[in-house]
Amino acid sequence: MSAKVFIGAAIAIAGSALFAGLVLAGCSSAFAPVAKRLAAPLVCPGGYQRSIVVQHIWSPEPGTTNFESDLYCMKASGRPVMASAFRTFVALWGIESATLFILAVAAVAAGKALSTGKTSR
Repeated sequence: MSAKVFIGAAIAIAGSALFAGLVLAGCSSAFAPVAKRLAAPLVCPGGYQRSIVVQHIWSPEPGTTNFESDLYCMKASGRPVMASAFRTFVALWGIESATLFILAVAAVAAGKALSTGKTSR
């Protein structure tokens, strides 16, 4: 594989991982809010003991339900500090994009190894 093809493939995989990570971060924040805890090590201040996700659910009018969820970092004193929603989303996007990128590179490498017959047994 030439260097140009390799760089092009890496850019394509990275772009795809960034887009898919964005979609996955949005979906996981909406449908599985506890996923926000993955971002806690990146967005919580130093010295936090644990993180929790608090959901607020309300019905502004009959037949509708709204909800929002927030990540809270618990300090050693037990006082919760709400993490920035934007920083939490960006951190989650980065984590999920990096995970997808690594999985895609591993899949491409495995496919290449299988097509050339170079597998370890």
